[in-house]
Amino acid sequence: MRRVGLVLVALGLAGFLLASQVASEPGRGWDDARWALLGIAVMGIVFIVLPGKPENS
Repeated sequence: MRRVGLVLVALGLAGFLLASQVASEPGRGWDDARWALLGIAVMGIVFIVLPGKPENS
């Protein structure tokens, strides 16, 4: 789950920064997308901090 968390953090923060730059154009939904992507990054942090039980393989 830590790898998934790292991917979510990377995608979420990159998307947040991109959407923050584009959010200046009104009425295009970028502000909502920005906060949704930040939420994805937070989910990634949770997956890193609380990875769950190790799998028995």
